[in-house]
Amino acid sequence: MEDSEMNLKEIQELIKMLDATEITELTLAIEGFRINIKKASACATVVTMEAKPAEKGSTAADPELIPVVAPIVGTFRRAQAADDLPYVEIGATVRVGQPVCIVETLKVMNEIEAEVAGKIVEILVESGQAVEYGQTLFLIEKQ
Repeated sequence: MEDSEMNLKEIQELIKMLDATEITELTLAIEGFRINIKKASACATVVTMEAKPAEKGSTAADPELIPVVAPIVGTFRRAQAADDLPYVEIGATVRVGQPVCIVETLKVMNEIEAEVAGKIVEILVESGQAVEYGQTLFLIEKQ
């Protein structure tokens, strides 16, 4: 890994290595984000990635607004499937670890979780929109 960044190929290699073992879960923390890989069944793997919240007041005018950022490049999904209800709406209260959206990359659904408890005050991306690494997806008012 160069400059503490992990690229998609390295993540895919981790998934392959995990699938070849009896390990059922692997968590790896690297500056700026955490990746959690869990085997959901004998033939499926779930990858959850989340970015660390920004330092208080570093990106928002209101220091109580914490951004949820894309930990990887992909397609933003507000729900598991097009006809499902979104994970969260504006005004929804979330808890730490609660899924708030998906970023789909190469047919892998990366579930993004809230890192702080609070209220969703803004959704900055439309479902189906391409997102970049580090792009702010939501703003959470910390409680």
